[in-house]
Amino acid sequence: MADKNSANDEKEVKRKKQTRKMTKILAQAWDLPKAEPYQECDKVSSSGNIFDLSAIGRNLDDGVYKLGRSGWEEFARDIGGVYNRHVSRKTKLAATASEHRDKVCQMLGKINESLIKQATSHCPHDTSSLKSRKRKSDTSSDGASSRRHSVGKKNGEMTSVEREEKAMKDLEAYIEEVGGDRMQVSSFNCRATKKSDGRFDVNFFSESRRFRSMIEVARFFTLVPDKEPPNKKLRSKKRPSNSRDAESEKRKLRKELDKLTKSHQKAMKALDDFCNEQVESQYPVDDDVLLEESKIDGSETPSITCSTCSAARIPDLEGFPGIPSFCIPDLLMVWDFLGTFSRALSLNPVNLEDFVAALSFNPPKEDGAYNATLHHPPVYLAEAHLALLKLLIQDVSSDDWWWSILETDDEGQGEGEGDIASAAIDYKIPVIKIDFAGLLAQEEDPLITASWLQALETVRTAKANEGHKIKQAVKIANAVVANRWVKAYLKKSLTDWKPDSAMFTKRAIIWLIDRVREARPELFGRSVNTKAMMKQRASIVDQVAILMEKMDDSGDIVVVDDLDSDDEEDSDEESDDEEVSESKDIVSEEKKTDEDKEPVKSAIPSKPVPTLVDLLLPPGKPYVGSDIINSFTWPHLAGASVCRLLHRYKRLRNEVDDKLRDGKGLAPMCIGERRQREEASTFRVFSESVATNRFDHNVEKAANCLSKGEQYLNLGTVDRLRILKVLVDAAYDSLRAHEVVDSNYKQRFGAVKALDAEERRAKREAREEAARADQEARNVLALEARKNFIEKKRNELRNLNRRTNEYSDTVIDELTDEDIIEFDDDSKAEYASLPTPQSFNKSEVNIMVKKIQEQAAFNADDVAVIKIDEIGQRDQEEIRDLEDDLKGYENIDVNQLGREGSRRLDRLQRDIEQIKLSPESLSEERENALELLREAIEDGTVKSLKAAIRAATQAKLSGRDVSTGGVWAVDTLRDATLELKSAERRKRVIEAKKELVAKMNKCFIRTEPIGKDRYRNRFWRFDNDENSRVWVECQFVLDEKDSKQEEGFVGLVKQISEVTHGACEKEDDLIEPGSSVESREAFLRFSRQEFHRRGNVPCLVSQYFGGHATERALKGLAKTLDDRGSRERELKGNLKETLEQSGLAVVDVTTSEEGVDESNNGGTEIEEVKREELQESLQRNRHEINNGEGFMESGDEDQLKYTIDVIAQSESFIFPSSLISGMKTSIGERVRVRQIVDPAKDPVLATYNTGRVVGWKLQEQADSGEGDTVETKESYALWKIILDSGGIEVHLNGEDLIESICRYKKWKDNDEKYFEHDASILHYRNSLGRHCGKAADAGYSATPMYLGRLMVKREQELYVSIKSLTYDNTWGGKSGARNVWIASMRDDCHDLQTVKTGLFTLEDAFFQLTGGFPDSMAAPTTSAKDILDDISMRFDVELESIEKNTTLWNSRASREVFLHIMQESSTTGFLALGLDLIFRNCWAYVHANKPTSTTRRSASTIDSSFAPSTRSTRRMNAWQQANQDWY
Repeated sequence: MADKNSANDEKEVKRKKQTRKMTKILAQAWDLPKAEPYQECDKVSSSGNIFDLSAIGRNLDDGVYKLGRSGWEEFARDIGGVYNRHVSRKTKLAATASEHRDKVCQMLGKINESLIKQATSHCPHDTSSLKSRKRKSDTSSDGASSRRHSVGKKNGEMTSVEREEKAMKDLEAYIEEVGGDRMQVSSFNCRATKKSDGRFDVNFFSESRRFRSMIEVARFFTLVPDKEPPNKKLRSKKRPSNSRDAESEKRKLRKELDKLTKSHQKAMKALDDFCNEQVESQYPVDDDVLLEESKIDGSETPSITCSTCSAARIPDLEGFPGIPSFCIPDLLMVWDFLGTFSRALSLNPVNLEDFVAALSFNPPKEDGAYNATLHHPPVYLAEAHLALLKLLIQDVSSDDWWWSILETDDEGQGEGEGDIASAAIDYKIPVIKIDFAGLLAQEEDPLITASWLQALETVRTAKANEGHKIKQAVKIANAVVANRWVKAYLKKSLTDWKPDSAMFTKRAIIWLIDRVREARPELFGRSVNTKAMMKQRASIVDQVAILMEKMDDSGDIVVVDDLDSDDEEDSDEESDDEEVSESKDIVSEEKKTDEDKEPVKSAIPSKPVPTLVDLLLPPGKPYVGSDIINSFTWPHLAGASVCRLLHRYKRLRNEVDDKLRDGKGLAPMCIGERRQREEASTFRVFSESVATNRFDHNVEKAANCLSKGEQYLNLGTVDRLRILKVLVDAAYDSLRAHEVVDSNYKQRFGAVKALDAEERRAKREAREEAARADQEARNVLALEARKNFIEKKRNELRNLNRRTNEYSDTVIDELTDEDIIEFDDDSKAEYASLPTPQSFNKSEVNIMVKKIQEQAAFNADDVAVIKIDEIGQRDQEEIRDLEDDLKGYENIDVNQLGREGSRRLDRLQRDIEQIKLSPESLSEERENALELLREAIEDGTVKSLKAAIRAATQAKLSGRDVSTGGVWAVDTLRDATLELKSAERRKRVIEAKKELVAKMNKCFIRTEPIGKDRYRNRFWRFDNDENSRVWVECQFVLDEKDSKQEEGFVGLVKQISEVTHGACEKEDDLIEPGSSVESREAFLRFSRQEFHRRGNVPCLVSQYFGGHATERALKGLAKTLDDRGSRERELKGNLKETLEQSGLAVVDVTTSEEGVDESNNGGTEIEEVKREELQESLQRNRHEINNGEGFMESGDEDQLKYTIDVIAQSESFIFPSSLISGMKTSIGERVRVRQIVDPAKDPVLATYNTGRVVGWKLQEQADSGEGDTVETKESYALWKIILDSGGIEVHLNGEDLIESICRYKKWKDNDEKYFEHDASILHYRNSLGRHCGKAADAGYSATPMYLGRLMVKREQELYVSIKSLTYDNTWGGKSGARNVWIASMRDDCHDLQTVKTGLFTLEDAFFQLTGGFPDSMAAPTTSAKDILDDISMRFDVELESIEKNTTLWNSRASREVFLHIMQESSTTGFLALGLDLIFRNCWAYVHANKPTSTTRRSASTIDSSFAPSTRSTRRMNAWQQANQDWY
């Protein structure tokens, strides 16, 4: 009994534990968000149907759920049913119910995974509504209730749940009985639904499928066979009893047969259309599929072969003289930017040849008259640089880099931020401990005290990184001070002094100045009470004493011993300067070595040394309206801007390196490593224009040369390109460029919409035309079928009539088509079964469409297409027919034929003879015509197709077909004619879109390639290129196994060292620490694909660039492309458009007939003999040149030799004979053709274009004799030239040819003595802007003469204001010095030295007018040259009058430095900068000394060289400029 009680107790404990778990799950379900609809509902729950969570809670309270698995399953069904009820019925709460059910299933799954299935499968059913369950008091309600009970009694007392459980057990037993497994129906559930008559309908469910019985479930599992159809007895067909029934049965069968036949035809048509569409839809495919075909020998990468890579074809233009191949991308980029943003820059664009000519311009090296315009850079270069500088300087983005060279490593670190840090530092806190009471008690002359305090005030305005300026102020004060405490304090303040970080010294000095000023107010003229003053001094001493007590004794302290050592150190200071300097050098070297090992603290690069241009520039950033940006100063301003941009790019590169290392968790790099990276930064950023293994020549060196005052023309062509590239790169990042692009994008949107509408219209018209052609073909096919049916029936009637003789032949022939159709029922049925226009399949329709197009193309009713081999057979048949006709005239007397008969006979004989001779003469011509047809079909251009069809017609590849009355043509000619129609349609569409495309191109966004080939080589065409050249950008192959050199193609195989340049990437910053070797190599190969597709080079790789300009070259590019690839198909279409748009013309630039006569008629007897021999040779070769109309590709040796001999005797030939000696033939020679732009308006302006000699011919020239002399004809040689620019064809005579060949050789070799005086680029004038002044003066705007005039103009603006401030006017007084100076500047200023002398005279005059230097100002101890050579002293040089000085210059040293810079200058640009500096200082003097009552000058006379600034220090960085309120 005790065991039983203990078992019961244990079971009760388990039941309570189970109930607590169920209650916990129920509580979590109750607290789910949006659970209110499931907590209680209006349906009354029963034992079998639980509708809400409240009912489950009541069951838990009543202990309904049994202990163990059955109780958990019942609980899971109940709580899952609450949600399944909504999910199954898809109520508005279904989504929320599904989410809640999933969360509840997760809770149940922690108990047992099988409970999830119970919770998701059970769904309660509503047996009645809440209202029907309410008790009613009336009798009808009781009657209904009794009936319900009676029905329930009748069907048993089982509930719905019990019925469902019983049905599931029966189903499991039945499935097992028929050979299945009970587990097959484990996922099934059952639903018992009560019908209106009281019976129950039981259904089984599996997921969303319903089964009405157990046998259906068994059939679903294929355990029992499907339901057999009822066994119906087949009715035997009765034989027709009479002929009428038989005919009726036949008609029915015939109709059924026709219906089946039509269905079969329809199905076959659908199948045929599907097969045709599948064939057409195979292409285009992705180009990677084509790349797989290019792989050879099982290699992983495709092979670049000449047959598949169009980019490997030898181009017409591979480069320019003086421009290395690796600089071609930069050249194109800079030229495209200047042309694309021409309106934003206010700069007229030029063609590529003129841009290269301007970039590689060098002044002529020859004797003769001096031309000032030829010894300065071309006007276009000046306009381009000025446009870029104005765009950059006026842009807000330039604030980020203009002040970048003033940043130091201390900035952003809390100390060393210059005045930013000064604004945040409390200078009332002392940094040096000193006996301040003893300092004040030391006796000193008040004037001396005021002097050293005034000298130290300079420290207050100096920045912390201007260490030399602070130290100089301390030295000056130390030389004046007599107070030993102050001397010791000043010395102690310099203990932690650094040239680029003197914040400690600055804080110490400012604290001393402020405290002394507070303690001794009487030093500055203030009238104070002595008693009050002493009281204030005592208060200040007490405050300082408190602060000194708080300071640490381990810091800097001034003690009494320091006072005793001051005298000895001061006396020995001068004698020990050299030893100190040497020791400082040793210490600095050791310190530098130690610093190299320290980690970096900032991304700011080391501060560069100020250049001479920096000393001459104003403190603030120049703005566009200033006089400092002009045609004189642009080279040096460009150099200064590039230096700043490079410094900014170094900082950005450092920031990227630091972020990468921080992201990878790497330690910061040391200062030494950072310096090494900064030295190579220009080769990492601008390495596209860095030659291989030439790191000493870079853009930074070129910019420094300009900043030092060197001539712009002293730079090489590559250096000039580098300067422009840096400026263009910065212009791309400017806000102005972004605004232009954004505006164009918005405008382009409308143009693109219009263009899309036009394209949709063209496609719609093409579809409509194709639909019309399709329908026409179907109608023709239907008519042919009807015609064939009528003819067939008519023949059947004839055959039938021969047997029956019922009708006569006349009656049958007179039968109409309708009569034949209505002849009998069979005819009607057959006619009704004829195919309709829509029943023909696609292949039949396409064949008919092509046939109709052929007839329209050849304008004939019938076109017979034959092979080339069948032409001979047709010729033989035609000969036989003509000979048969000729035999008819054998027995006829010729005299009896008459005129018409004789003419007919002669024509027959002539035709027979011509046809017999045609195979011999036309065989080669026909082969050439067929080749032209194939090439034209490949090109797809209207011009090439028309020319090929014309040649094919002349070669008799088509003719009239006598048998059919139509036309016969060779299949290739037929294809070319159809392609011509398609090309004409495409051209009409292009012409219709031409205006829209031009409008869209004006709204440029960026230059995009016109396409890529399968190897992803890019093809470019620039809108500004008038010659429609296509540039190919191709990657070199870095593996010799991948490709081989072939004739006519570029050798793309290169060694890695030949094509790599620039600094290697620092890949250690990219690799994850601790990664495996395999992952490291895979990542490096992936990241290196940025440089080359192979991923085996960690630096930039040169790209091969070649320009294709001629029609032949563009056709060659298109021919190599494969239409099957998507990229190459698009590229091929764009190349065809380029061919259509390119205007290739023939230009004859031979001399006049008189000139030819003179060149061929004058001369010595030897020339006469040679001419006679040449004429005989010409007569022998006359039959080879087709009467002088065709060009030959060889055989010009005799004509060239004769031309060279004649020219060698001419005095007008200016080129050395060595250039043409040994030349046998001119075919293939390169030439540089000179062409006059407009002989009538401007005969001195010419264009020069390079080209190649491709052929020659003999040109006949009439020579009329005098008097009765018979007119003779002489022949002279004419050579054909194809120019590189647009493939234009040019014809030259012998003299012009030889000069063009010599001119090209001189031009290619960059001969110093070769100069094109009449080149169009030298006469360039900018009509969109006046950066260099008026168009008439632009060529002279940088000459000394114009600088002299500018000096006179600026002097006149200033003189009136400055003369009123002086009493001793020795400049504009009676001495006449000013008038003499003005006259010399206007009339005699023709060279640089004269302008320089005039500038010195003007400076001296204004210096005297401003009063000169006071006698108290000490003379400098160091010469100007030494100051500029000393890097540390150059930081302290200040030429700008930024203080309220009483003279023109800050000090004597400043003036000497300025005069030294001007004396050593060799450019008008530096003199112009010096002139602007003089006038800025003069205006500062005028503003500082003008009377208060004087009215301000007008805005037109105010100097505007620099932006207004409230700041008095030298320069501001970007932060300081934006926050001037601190100052």
